[in-house]
Amino acid sequence: MTEETHTGTVAHWDDARGFGFVTPDAGSADVFVSFATIEGDVRLAAGERVEFIAFPTPRGPRARTARRVGEATGKDTGGIKV
Repeated sequence: MTEETHTGTVAHWDDARGFGFVTPDAGSADVFVSFATIEGDVRLAAGERVEFIAFPTPRGPRARTARRVGEATGKDTGGIKV
């Protein structure tokens, strides 16, 4: 995954722990998103559309920045993938 703007859907978000995962539209590996990387309201919900910039890490892609671009569908499509 290159450091350019991508879009995807929140697969899982854990408010208590302040992180979750986004499934990119491009079909690449899920991206780890921390509350610290989110622009604006730091609460996301499964099914919301987001734009993000990701970078590779040894544990998989991680968002450098993320922002909401759509409303939640309420569907949780995954669990915590650690």
